[in-house]
Amino acid sequence: MTIYAGSCHCGAVNIQLTSDKKPEEMRIGRCDCGFCRRHGARTMGDPAGSVEFRAAPSDLSRYRFALGITDYLLCARCGTYVGAIMPDQGGTIGVVAAPAAESSG
Repeated sequence: MTIYAGSCHCGAVNIQLTSDKKPEEMRIGRCDCGFCRRHGARTMGDPAGSVEFRAAPSDLSRYRFALGITDYLLCARCGTYVGAIMPDQGGTIGVVAAPAAESSG
């Protein structure tokens, strides 16, 4: 397993994506919703992996719109979009903003 660790711009929100895949094997996603278009969002994830967002409760902001099923996660300090989480068939799907993830071996 490889851990891709990253953070928002100010470091208040830490991200950890764990995957057996190399970065070039992961699909970079581009959502066409208004939020993602306005943020120029590119996300990555691995359905067989895991993702964690760590921050003090006051440092992580959740934004929902339209259907209200996806939480877009932003740093409440610096405003960086770090990823999103949404329910899926009894579980949860998480994606990471691709620019925020770096390989740590």
